[in-house]
Amino acid sequence: MARVTGAELLRQLRAEADRVAGIADRLREAVTTVADPTAAEAEVEAVRAAAEQRATTAESRAATAEQRAAEAESFRADADAAAEEMSELLAAAQARTAQAEADRDTGIDQARQDAQARIAAAQAECDAAVEQARSDAEAAQADRDAAISQARANADRRVSAAEAERDQARQAAADAAEQARQAHQEAIRAQAAEHAARAEADRARTDGERILAEFRAEAARERDELRADLRARAERAEHDADTYRAELARIRETAGPSPGQVTSTPGRSGTAPSG
Repeated sequence: MARVTGAELLRQLRAEADRVAGIADRLREAVTTVADPTAAEAEVEAVRAAAEQRATTAESRAATAEQRAAEAESFRADADAAAEEMSELLAAAQARTAQAEADRDTGIDQARQDAQARIAAAQAECDAAVEQARSDAEAAQADRDAAISQARANADRRVSAAEAERDQARQAAADAAEQARQAHQEAIRAQAAEHAARAEADRARTDGERILAEFRAEAARERDELRADLRARAERAEHDADTYRAELARIRETAGPSPGQVTSTPGRSGTAPSG
C-alpha cells in the first residue's frame, strides 16, 4: 500500500479547498446573471454539501494515518521479540560458559591428582628398588652395582613417564582453559548482539511514537484548517448570495411599474399588472 506523507495529504486537501473556492466563484457568477433566488440558494447548499464531503474525506485520511501508526507499533513489537530471543541466546551461552569452566576445573583437579599419585608411586618404587639394591649389595657386592643401575634406570623411566603424564595433564588443562576462553568470547559477542538488538528496538519504538504523534498532530491540524477554510468559504458564498438577492430586490423596487402599464377606466376597476 502506497504511503501518503503529511505534506502530500496537505497538498491534496488544499487542492480540494481550491476546487470548493472555484465552485463558490462560479456560484457568484451565476447569481449575477440569474435572477432566481431559489436557484442561488440551491447552489449555496450544494457548495456547503461539497465542503462537508471534503471534510469527511479528510477525516478518512486521518484514520488511514492512524492505521499506519498501528503498523509502526507492530514493527516495534517484532523488534522487542527479537531482543527477547537474543536475551535467551545470551543466557544459553552463559550457561555453556559456566559448564565449560566447571569441566575445566574438574579435569585439572583430576589430572593433578593422577600425576601426584603416579609420582608418589614411582618415588615409592624407586625407594624400594634402592633398598633392595642395598640389601643385595650386602649379600653380593658384584651384583650391587648392576642392581642399583637397573633400579635407577627403572626409576628414571617411571619418573619420565610420570612427568610425561603430568605434561599431558597440563596440556589438557590448557585446552580446557582455551575452550573456556572461546566460550567467554561467544558470551561477549552474544551480549553485544543483545545490546545492539535492544538499541534497535528502542530506536524503532522511538521512531514509531514520533511518527504516530506527527501523523496525529498533522492530521488534526489539517482537518481543522480545512474545516475552518471550507466553512468560511461557504459562509462567504451564502453572504454573497444574500447580498445579490438584496441587490436584485432593490433594483426591482427602484425600477417600479412603467406608466403605460397602469390604466384606469371610469365605471371599471382593475389592478395594474406587476412588472
